Amino acid sequence: MNGSEITLTTTPYFFSRGDINGSKIKYDWSMNGRNINNKKDARQATFRNTKDSSGSTKISVELQNENGGKELQSSRSSVFLNFEGNSSNKTVSF
Repeated sequence: MNGSEITLTTTPYFFSRGDINGSKIKYDWSMNGRNINNKKDARQATFRNTKDSSGSTKISVELQNENGGKELQSSRSSVFLNFEGNSSNKTVSF
């Protein structure tokens, strides 16, 4: 996907259905190993190329089901975002 921003969305397959629609799953987003959470229930995160810069960054999200100890469910996934641009053309891709 190309453009000046990208929104990533998590989909917790194989987690307990009742917990997915509630607030029992904690989402921990990180960029290059640094936590970037602003809300624990954030299923989406948006990344923008706001400067005239090029490079890549590693985006990770870790999901943990906090349903009171009934089940132990967790997942982690990562993706590298490549970005490049100048004042007239900024792109983000993965």
